[in-house]
Amino acid sequence: MDCQRDGCSNPVIPPRRKFCSEQCGRMAHRQKNLKLMAAERQILKNLHRDRKVRSCLVCGNEFMSDGPWNRQCPRCKKRASY
Repeated sequence: MDCQRDGCSNPVIPPRRKFCSEQCGRMAHRQKNLKLMAAERQILKNLHRDRKVRSCLVCGNEFMSDGPWNRQCPRCKKRASY
C-alpha cells in the first residue's frame, strides 16, 4: 500500500497504516488543516459580502446591515424585543 499523503508514493511499511513516516503524517494533517481554514475563511467572506448601509424600516435611520434579512437598526430591534 502507498502513502496516503498527496504527492508521496512511498510504500507504507507495517506497523504503520496510512503514512510512510511520521513526517508524512504531520504534513498530511497540516495540509488538511490548511484546506479547512481556507474553507472557513471563504464562508466568513460570503457571510459579510452583503453588508451595506441600509435604511431602517421602522425609524428610517441609516445603519450598517449584516445582510438583506437585517432591515431594522439595532435600536429599533432592541425596542421590539421588550
